[in-house]
Amino acid sequence: MTFFDEPPGDPEALREAAAQQLAVNSTTDATAADLRREGGNLADVWEGDASLAAVTSLNGLATLVEELSGAAGRAASAITTYADELEAFQDTVDDLNARHATALARYQRRPDPPSTPEEQIEAMDEVTVFDDAVLGLWDEYHTAEDAFDAAALALTRVIDADMPPHIPEHAEGIDAYLQGLMIDWMLEVPILQDFHQLVEAGMNLAPVPAAAMTTFTNIRKLVDAARNGVPLTSNGLLGRFLDTRVAGLAPGYPAFLNGMATGAVSGPLSRLLMGAPVMVDGAQVAARTQNLLTIARGGGLGAATRAAGLVRGLGVVGGVASTGLSLANVISQGNPVDAFQANGTNYLQDVAEVGFNASLTAAMVAPNPVTIGAAAVTGVIYGGLAIYNNWDDITEGAGRAWDATTEFVSDVGDTIGDAADAVGDTLSDVGSALNPFD
Repeated sequence: MTFFDEPPGDPEALREAAAQQLAVNSTTDATAADLRREGGNLADVWEGDASLAAVTSLNGLATLVEELSGAAGRAASAITTYADELEAFQDTVDDLNARHATALARYQRRPDPPSTPEEQIEAMDEVTVFDDAVLGLWDEYHTAEDAFDAAALALTRVIDADMPPHIPEHAEGIDAYLQGLMIDWMLEVPILQDFHQLVEAGMNLAPVPAAAMTTFTNIRKLVDAARNGVPLTSNGLLGRFLDTRVAGLAPGYPAFLNGMATGAVSGPLSRLLMGAPVMVDGAQVAARTQNLLTIARGGGLGAATRAAGLVRGLGVVGGVASTGLSLANVISQGNPVDAFQANGTNYLQDVAEVGFNASLTAAMVAPNPVTIGAAAVTGVIYGGLAIYNNWDDITEGAGRAWDATTEFVSDVGDTIGDAADAVGDTLSDVGSALNPFD
């Protein structure tokens, strides 16, 4: 029976697989070179549009073959490294198990039980020696295991990088998978190719303003409640940031917002959208300041639905859906340890997104200092991780994406201008032809 577990696998079989990948690499390299050579020969003896199309097709096929060749070469290198680390780890485990067996045999030869004070001291010394030996063996085991795990992760990343976009990567979340599909599709559409950088940067940076606005709004609510006694309100589609500005322009807005507007039209409309007022201690109060769970316990689901209104109700439904999707995104990445090793702080951002959406939903259902404070805290964590993970996009990438997009728009504008000039010249020529006095 061995003390340390040996990792399964056959290094020689892996090296044979790497050799096959290298053979593919060599063969496809030669094929790509043949395709490009044939294209050059064809261009030398054939001119015209058909020739250009044929040569372009051959060169395009050569590019695809070169991509396959590169993927095979990268896979061969990574597999070889993995095989070497596997073999080294297996050899280390064999050595550790042999040394453990030697230490254990010495430990078992100690006087047990000791019959003299000298034997008792000797037995205690043997226990100390054995414990120190085992701790040292474990340190060596973990060092070898870390090197092996790093090689395994590197191999997985190499394979993932060359995987077709319709096949999810190792420890890849739903969001990243769908984003990758969309970006790959945009790259296939000529008119959208120059927009993909801006779209990708926008998708990655979207959490930053959303989290910042939520954090600002909720901190403002907590401060107002503490200083001025303003009731805490649910995090609906209209936050306090917007409320205070609209209220200054429309005096009747607060009453409409709180579901207590009067009049044949505004009263029912405000109740439908913003929720019906709730009776608390014999007085009407705004429904958006009340806990929907408490209302449901006292008056049933119908009362809670009427108090929520359409805007808050849609916010709750959307919050539940967003929380479910973000949770599915985390679950889809598999084992948390593997996912963190593969994706690092991007995985932590996905986990923080779950807490962010869940806290927002809780604050919409039950506005109180705990839920609104949680929304503010999770917003800081989520937004902070989004900034950290996309710092290059914030400092450089977004600017490059914007430059690429504006250049595209400028080119389109120039094309339209040239077309307009051409149409104008054509109309001028037609007018000149029809004008007998010209």
